[in-house]
Amino acid sequence: MESITSKEVFKIFQQYKDRKFIFVEPGGNQGDYLIYKGAEKVARIADINYQSVTKEEFMQCRYPEDSIVYIHGCGGYVPYWTAAPEIFIKAITTHLGIVIVGPSTFSEDLGFLKNALNISYADIKSEEIIVFAREKTSYFALSKILPINVKLNIDHDTAFNLDIADILKKVPRRRYILQVIRRDKESTQIKKNNLLSVCLDPADYKWELNLKQWVFLHSRAKKIVTNRLHSAIIGTLLGIPVTIMPNS
Repeated sequence: MESITSKEVFKIFQQYKDRKFIFVEPGGNQGDYLIYKGAEKVARIADINYQSVTKEEFMQCRYPEDSIVYIHGCGGYVPYWTAAPEIFIKAITTHLGIVIVGPSTFSEDLGFLKNALNISYADIKSEEIIVFAREKTSYFALSKILPINVKLNIDHDTAFNLDIADILKKVPRRRYILQVIRRDKESTQIKKNNLLSVCLDPADYKWELNLKQWVFLHSRAKKIVTNRLHSAIIGTLLGIPVTIMPNS
């Protein structure tokens, strides 16, 4: 069997393989699609039946009670963004079946989390709720606010289930140093430090660059310097030396 990094997610998929899954994509930029692709690989290996929907589609629809809503992991449960908490609230207050949040990052601000995730749970309709953190900081923050009837787990970002063969058919010649420095709400001041490098934030061009082009941009780098998680992940998966810089 192909290797799986997100082993706890895999176990959950296998446990409920007799049910249909609704995979909800929270949105974001090209790097977030690595999360979706990684989860879809786990789903294929676990042999589950799933349907992928966008945030917009999910917010407008209802799904059968015996289906499982799986909200793809992301870094969106922080004060800078609203999409992921909105999907979560919609899921637990309208879906009668099981709701699963894939491996995600959650803010350390407990006040924010309680408000964003609506932890009163007075209006919960879901049969069961399972929440995955993707690192220990998020796990410990969630452990302080989630009620005991919500199952808290921790597992790897599903992008790590991918390997080179899942991303590229052929490894190209590596030509340049790539600096992927975010310029959005989570940015910090980082000076461009190599005049011979390519320096940009691909998220600025998410409407112009598709996933294939985003992968191609990273795959031709001989070194990657970044404060974007999924630029670091794809570099690691492709065997490219990566330096991770700070962000907010």
